[in-house]
Amino acid sequence: MADIYQSFLRSPTVASLAPNASLHYITTTTSFHEPEAIVKHLQAHTKQVEKRSENVLSTMESSNGVCLETETTFKFVRSGGVILPQMDDNLLADMEAVCPMVRLSFLGWQTSR
Repeated sequence: MADIYQSFLRSPTVASLAPNASLHYITTTTSFHEPEAIVKHLQAHTKQVEKRSENVLSTMESSNGVCLETETTFKFVRSGGVILPQMDDNLLADMEAVCPMVRLSFLGWQTSR
C-alpha cells in the first residue's frame, strides 16, 4: 500500500483513486472531494510549492490503508499553497521549509493496477 501511495504522489491520476476519494489538509481545513478535483489540486499545487525532498520516517500498513510519517522539505515558488494559505508571496518567495507530515489513506485506492 505504501508503494502504491507514493507512486500516486509522484504521478497522480484519476484512475488511481476510488470514486468517493477525498483529500483533507487538517491544519488548514482545506478539503478536496472526488478524484478529478484531487488530481487537479495536486497538479496546481506543484506549481505553487515544490517538494524538494521527502524522508519517510515510519510506515504503518494494513490491507485497506496506509499511514506515512514523513519529513518533507518544500520550496515555495508562488504563494504558500494549502500549506501556508494567504501568506504574502514576498515573505515566501524562494524560501524552504521542513515540515513533519502524517499522510493517511483508507479504502480510497484502486489497487488492481
